[in-house]
Amino acid sequence: MYTRIWTGFELNKIISIIVIHALDLLLLLILLPFMMWKWISERPYIITILRAVIEVTLELIMWIIFAGVAILTTLIFVFDDVYCNKTYCDNQQKYLHVAQYDNNDKNSHIVKS
Repeated sequence: MYTRIWTGFELNKIISIIVIHALDLLLLLILLPFMMWKWISERPYIITILRAVIEVTLELIMWIIFAGVAILTTLIFVFDDVYCNKTYCDNQQKYLHVAQYDNNDKNSHIVKS
């Protein structure tokens, strides 16, 4: 089986290449916004296109939020209506049940009607 033993010079060379590439990447990340701004500012039509794209994107986000709020509001009203009707009917049945057994109650005529 073949195994390679790195010498000190080769390890230093590999480590220095890795460090140089890492620093180069860091410099690119720092300078990239400035380079992009310079490139975009030289071309005014790109600024117009970007402005339109951003405006349309924000408007779509706004419409999605409005649609979500409308759907949630509708669901709240529907479920509230279903739940309240169920509890209202349950309460009516309870009152009728009580009114059948409690004929001496003063308010039983309201429930019986």
